[in-house]
Amino acid sequence: MKKLLFIFSFLLTFIIIDGQGLLPGVVSSQSVASGGSYCDEYQAVYDAMTDPPASDTAAAQNTMVSALVDGGYWTRMDLFYLLANGRLANSKLEWVSAGVSYTLAEVAGGGALSFTVYEGWTGDGTAYFNTAFNPNTSEVVSQNDVSVGGYIRTDQDGSNKYVMGAYDGTYLTFTTRNGTSVYYRVNTGSAPSVGSQATAIGHWLASRTGANVEELFKNGVSVDTDTNASTGVPNALFSLFALTSLGPVSVQLSIAYLMDGTNVTDAAAINTILETYMDFLGKGIQ
Repeated sequence: MKKLLFIFSFLLTFIIIDGQGLLPGVVSSQSVASGGSYCDEYQAVYDAMTDPPASDTAAAQNTMVSALVDGGYWTRMDLFYLLANGRLANSKLEWVSAGVSYTLAEVAGGGALSFTVYEGWTGDGTAYFNTAFNPNTSEVVSQNDVSVGGYIRTDQDGSNKYVMGAYDGTYLTFTTRNGTSVYYRVNTGSAPSVGSQATAIGHWLASRTGANVEELFKNGVSVDTDTNASTGVPNALFSLFALTSLGPVSVQLSIAYLMDGTNVTDAAAINTILETYMDFLGKGIQ
């Protein structure tokens, strides 16, 4: 009997995932040594993690980054945050800089954000994340060549509820739904919107590819285009769960990124890459 109990206890140590429970793999986080197993871009992120994920999760993350690299998207990004992570500290890292810069810092605002393993962070309508990144200083995005994207897992209805972005009189952002409309402003002061939106849940991507060309994508599909003129690049800090500091939201955010302008082909490809990772976690929305 004692021998059986010992074996049972021993086996239990191999079914704890990322130190958080039974999601989504079954291998110790130390079972994959760094060095050669992953693409260079993911390896750099992996090495920056204080407590790396289990090997199957790491492999899925590497697949995601490799696909973004192979598609030519990684070098087009200023910021990439994988909030849907197995460990809180890892969820705050900025991946393009390999964790060197722009680590998320919470601004309480009277409340607090909450973290859920493999799902991401959820706002409370007051708190938000400061990235310390100013898009006005970017060498990647510009006034007429920029996109902002986010993977949202929960719904919110309300006016002026900004999922992320920067603001100094010019907006770079998109909102949750207000009734049945979602608004987006990409380096402009005007606010085009798309109606018939029953939920804010989805992978949203707001893009500008020209002085008079804005487009909004949901789950990789174009849902609106507009000819609003661009007015500049906000000279302000980029935030998650708020627009610099305006209109904090209470949605759950799994992935967030800032990159150059995207077309329908880009949007569909990026959506497939991100959804594949979220589906691996069992947390996909599509």
